[in-house]
Amino acid sequence: MNSNIKNNLRLVAILAASLTTVFAFQVAEAADAPVLSLTIRCTNSVLKVGDEIPIEFIITNRGTNDYKYNRSVDSSILMPEFELTAKTERGELLPDPRFAVIENGEVFQPIVLHPKESTTRILPLNRWALVKESGRYTATGRFLGSPYTDKQEQPVSSTPIDVTVLPRTEKEMEDYIDDLVRQIAALPSVPTKYQQWSMPDRNTLVKKLMYTCNPRVAPALIESMCTPGNHSLWEAIALLNYVPHTPEIRKAIIEAATEHGATGNMWTILRQYGFSKEEMQPLIKKLLASDNEHDLVVGAGLTKEFGDDAFTARLISIATSLGSNNVRDGSIAALAYHRTDEGVKTLKALMNDPQETILRSLANAIINGYYQGILRPEDITAEDVKPLIERLLSSKDLTSGVTTGITSAAEVVRAIRAAGCKTS
Repeated sequence: MNSNIKNNLRLVAILAASLTTVFAFQVAEAADAPVLSLTIRCTNSVLKVGDEIPIEFIITNRGTNDYKYNRSVDSSILMPEFELTAKTERGELLPDPRFAVIENGEVFQPIVLHPKESTTRILPLNRWALVKESGRYTATGRFLGSPYTDKQEQPVSSTPIDVTVLPRTEKEMEDYIDDLVRQIAALPSVPTKYQQWSMPDRNTLVKKLMYTCNPRVAPALIESMCTPGNHSLWEAIALLNYVPHTPEIRKAIIEAATEHGATGNMWTILRQYGFSKEEMQPLIKKLLASDNEHDLVVGAGLTKEFGDDAFTARLISIATSLGSNNVRDGSIAALAYHRTDEGVKTLKALMNDPQETILRSLANAIINGYYQGILRPEDITAEDVKPLIERLLSSKDLTSGVTTGITSAAEVVRAIRAAGCKTS
C-alpha cells in the first residue's frame, strides 16, 4: 500500500480516536453535571391586598456532583439569580417594578449544594410583580444560576402555582396603613453613621407600606426619607415604582427636597420622577446657594438635566474655586452639559487650573459634551486643548497613574475630531 495512503489512514484513525475520547468525556461530564429542580409555594394561607406575598423557592440538587453558585444577600435589590412572574386570571402579565435605576451594589456569597441537598429562599412576589388588586394570580418561579459570570446555565423553572389575594375595604386599608405609620414614627432616631441596610426594622415597615401601592403612604415615605442618616433606598423605590404619581405627591416631594435638601436617594427621585424644568428651578437655585457640599453636588448634577442660563454664573464660581473635587467636578460637568459662551470660556481656562486633581473630570466633561452633541465644533480647538493633554500625560496626581491620563488625553482628541473641531 502506498506510504501516503497508510499515513493518511493512520491520521484518520488517530483523529477518530481523539474525537471518541472527547465525546466520551463530554458525555460523562454531562452525566455527572448537577441536575437541579425548583419548587415554589406560598407560605401564607390568607393574603389580602397590600400584604407581602411570600414565595418560598426550594432548589434541590438531584445530580451526583456538587453545585456551586453565588447567592445574593438579603439586602440585594434585583436578586438576579431568581425570577418570579405573575399573571391575572385573564392571562395578563403583571408589571415588574424592579427596573428603576437605583444605585445599589449587589453583594453575593458563595453557596455549595451537595447531591440530594436542598436550599430555600423566601422572596416576596410583590418585588417582581405589582399586585394592586384582589384576585387569583398564577405565579411561576425560575432559578437562573450565578449572575454576572461567563458560564451559561440552563434556567430551572417551577410548576406554576395559584395565589389568591383577598380584598381589603377602604377602612381596613386606612387602618393598616395608619398602624404601619405609627410603628415607623415610634422607631428611635437614626445615627448619621448608619445606612439603610443597618436598619432592618425601618426597612421592613417601609416595604410593607410600599406593597400597598396606595397614595396614602406617600407622606410617611417622604418623611422617612428625610430622616437624618437614612439612606432611603426603599422609600425611593416605593415612590418611583409602587405609589401612583399624583400632583399632590409631586408637590410634596419638591417641598421636602427644598426644606431638607436632597438627602439619601432623594437625588434619584428628583432625576427619575419626571419633574419639569419649571418645577425644578426653585430647588436647584436653593441647592446651589447652599454651603453644604452634598447640596452643591446634587444641585450641579440636576443642572445637567434641568439646566438654565440663570445658573451659569454660580456654576462658574463653584467650578473655579479651589476646594472639594466632588463639588468642582459636578459644576464642571454641568457647564459642559448646558452650553453657554461663558461656560465654554471657563472650561478652556480650567485647562491651566493649578489643582491637577480636576483634570480627568475636565477631560470627561469635554468628551461627554461633544459626544452628546452639546458643545459646538468651534468651541474648542486642538490648540485650546493642548495644555490639558500635556498635563494629563505628565500628571502624577491621577489616582490610577499615568495610563489613565493617556487614555483621557486620547479620548479628548478623539472627541473633538469626531465633532469636526479645528485640529490644526
